[in-house]
Amino acid sequence: MVPTTFVAITQWILQQGYSVMFILMLIEGPVVTAAGAFAAAFSYFHLWIVFVLSILANLIPDAVFYVMGYWGRHQFIDKYGSYFGVTKDRIAIAEKLAKNHTGKSLFAIKMIPFIAAPGLIVVGASKMD
Repeated sequence: MVPTTFVAITQWILQQGYSVMFILMLIEGPVVTAAGAFAAAFSYFHLWIVFVLSILANLIPDAVFYVMGYWGRHQFIDKYGSYFGVTKDRIAIAEKLAKNHTGKSLFAIKMIPFIAAPGLIVVGASKMD
């Protein structure tokens, strides 16, 4: 039976526990982290486990996006990049900027909403350390 009411959904999430929380954190981390911390304040979850899951759920997608850009550069960007305005000259400029302003660019990528995924793919494609 599929839970349909708010109470039923909440009980189902509490029964499933940390695995559902981790999967949801992978999709939308900050909102689920706040909800998990709120539930931990009422002793439904352990605070440190919520904290560790939040860190892992933030790092794993970032690493996946970076690797997609790092390994997929020649297979995707060089082939189809011209359709999106990504030329070899622009990639060279992005590599130079990434090398000279690593901290600034990573900070901007992580702080500006909706730019993290494409930004980390570009960072991976530019072979930033």
